[in-house]
Amino acid sequence: MGILVAIENALTDKAPFSSLLAVMTFAFILKRQAPETAAEIKKTSDAIWVLAEIFLFVLVGAVVNVSYAFGCGLQAVALLALVLVFRMAGVWLCVRFAPMDAKSRLFCMIAYTPKATVQAAIGAIPLSMGLGCGQTVLTLAVLSILLTAPLGAFAIDHLYPRLLTKDER
Repeated sequence: MGILVAIENALTDKAPFSSLLAVMTFAFILKRQAPETAAEIKKTSDAIWVLAEIFLFVLVGAVVNVSYAFGCGLQAVALLALVLVFRMAGVWLCVRFAPMDAKSRLFCMIAYTPKATVQAAIGAIPLSMGLGCGQTVLTLAVLSILLTAPLGAFAIDHLYPRLLTKDER
């Protein structure tokens, strides 16, 4: 992946491409052509991710300005609530024609509300680039993690018995 990112950066002006899409395409092909090798790579990357995830969340947490977060207050919470409404609407659009009942669709919408890894990974980028909005973006990213991850986990754990039914097939 690192090599593809370096190539992407070197060729940005001449022949732009997405290293992320290249890695995903490589993974799809590898899984189809060599499933055993793909399984070994996945096992290794899962083990590395356990450690990397700790560093990611600790480092993001270390950068957060707590007094700035409290200053954002209810406006930030209201914005996050609005964003989650749009996120749930997007999930509903994606599953509206899926062969499932309304309760299963509702569960899908709830299951997609927790947010954490992407927010932690990219939340600090505007701040590191020196953008004026950097502190706000980072604060909202961390706030979204702190609010949606536990609430989403709680909702998933407590609503799946009521919303999901086991298919007998």
